[in-house]
Amino acid sequence: MNRLAFRLGSTSYVYPADILTNVKHLAAHVDDIQLLLYQADSINELLDKDTLTTLKQLAYNNALTYTVHLPLDLKLGNEDYNIRIQSIKKIQKVIEKVKVLNPFAYTIHLNANSTNDWNLWQKYCIESLKYIANICGGPQMLTIENMPDYAIERLDPILNDYLFGFCLDVGHIWSHKQDPIPYFKKWKNCIRVIHLHGIQKRDHASIEHIPRKEIYNLLDIISKHNFNGVITLELFSEKDFFISKRIIDEWLLLSNKIIYEQGFSYE
Repeated sequence: MNRLAFRLGSTSYVYPADILTNVKHLAAHVDDIQLLLYQADSINELLDKDTLTTLKQLAYNNALTYTVHLPLDLKLGNEDYNIRIQSIKKIQKVIEKVKVLNPFAYTIHLNANSTNDWNLWQKYCIESLKYIANICGGPQMLTIENMPDYAIERLDPILNDYLFGFCLDVGHIWSHKQDPIPYFKKWKNCIRVIHLHGIQKRDHASIEHIPRKEIYNLLDIISKHNFNGVITLELFSEKDFFISKRIIDEWLLLSNKIIYEQGFSYE
């Protein structure tokens, strides 16, 4: 199989089925699967003991890693201390559940406040993230994702002064009609995960909607800098995923970066 420095990943909801079914179907196509654990309340139902055991075995059998997308309804920068603690407890519940899988990284959203006091928001986010970092195995394991509803520069004080990891969501940058390459170069030393998806009236569309040259240039830069994290095709349908993966395959072939082995077929 192709042995670039980075690992190519998918989400755990490419097929309209549960996590285990998706992992079984996708393990032969990717190096990493992002477990979508959006709601802490359902974590025991999603990942019971037997499911976790099977997921661990599938990872071992297929040289697979897991990244974990933490719950969405978090308020880590809220002015109310009790609200922040409630969010941290949700995260702790998920992390304690999935630790057995030895995740490659945990991805987290810093949702914007209803107020415009960004300095206070940043202060409270940092306090919350420091606590969470201790739970998940260190600050670099916790990858902060840039969001489409505020400028990526809002994360500067958080990423500049601390050792947190970064999840560069390229699709969210494209949604602002910006070039992701300068952001990759700026944060390359702390980027652990990259989310790749296109934009076409909706977020998380196939990357076929992005000009090929733009995609290839981005992948060339990522490869040139020997990025050794995960590039997740953050898509939620079989069609979008396999179209996007085919585009990645095309780039690999055009770049002469596939290592051919006897009897090997990339698909």
